[in-house]
Amino acid sequence: MAYSVEQLLEHEHLGLGKVLNVDGHRVRIHFKKDRSVRTMSAKHSPLKPSSVEHDPYFDGIKAVAAARAKPPSNRSRPPTGKPKAPAKYPTQQEAVAGFLKVFPEGFNDLDYLGDGPTGERSYKVKAHKLWKETLNRSEFERLIAAGNFEEAVQRAKRVEAGVNLLHPQFERAPLWGAVRDPQAAESFSGGLFNLIYGQDPFEVKFNRFAAVLDQLPQPKSSTLKWPAMTIFPFLALPTEHLFMKVEVTKKAAQRLDVSLNYKSTPNWLTYSCLLQLGQRLMIDLKDLGPRDMIDVQSFIFVTGQANYPGS
Repeated sequence: MAYSVEQLLEHEHLGLGKVLNVDGHRVRIHFKKDRSVRTMSAKHSPLKPSSVEHDPYFDGIKAVAAARAKPPSNRSRPPTGKPKAPAKYPTQQEAVAGFLKVFPEGFNDLDYLGDGPTGERSYKVKAHKLWKETLNRSEFERLIAAGNFEEAVQRAKRVEAGVNLLHPQFERAPLWGAVRDPQAAESFSGGLFNLIYGQDPFEVKFNRFAAVLDQLPQPKSSTLKWPAMTIFPFLALPTEHLFMKVEVTKKAAQRLDVSLNYKSTPNWLTYSCLLQLGQRLMIDLKDLGPRDMIDVQSFIFVTGQANYPGS
């Protein structure tokens, strides 16, 4: 199927999107659900024409036609010698100002709190409540004692499905695909219970769960990734733990001159630095009224997007 700039499309997981650019089989799309901009393969991505012809959310979101390719020159050009300009990042003050342009009342803004297209808090709180209802300590213990590990996995999966934090192809699919086997389901559910409810220091529990994820069957893609590692502490214990989406979190840390000691493989040093970043933001954003790490994570996500004011 051929796609055109300005066209509205539907994605199986990401919902309604607007085509910003088409370059051969690569389609750049702005999605309404999580306000992300993604480049996808027109051949392999689950895209279909939208049933609606117009959505006011996309008004003012400018689409850019694909640039025409220039024929290659027969002459090789000498290097100019000019150093590449460093990327410009907004300051923390600019990021806060941009956030307030979107949500003038800060974390108490009705658009921020609601279920509309700009709502950042409501669906994460619902996922937290679902965790408390279906995987609270006593219920989780009951499932494990009964050997009902597959049900524990399915409940965790339903909690995760309530948010749009894991990439459907590179993070969600590998994780849930890896725990289909009964033995893997037992290992994962036991490791997850220990991560949230175990008595050891969190550093010990963190490292154990990392080992569990690393040892799951991984035929195509690793399950030991920062989003999969951090989503469950975040949704189960949002007053204490912070979710790590790498690129936007790096931007937030850079704005505040906080070192993440970042390594691509989940490790305790980086996670402890992430928790320090979360506490720093709780203090820095106090005038906006943050309640917990859900608000902190939402701020990190919103201000890390290229299309938001102040970016």
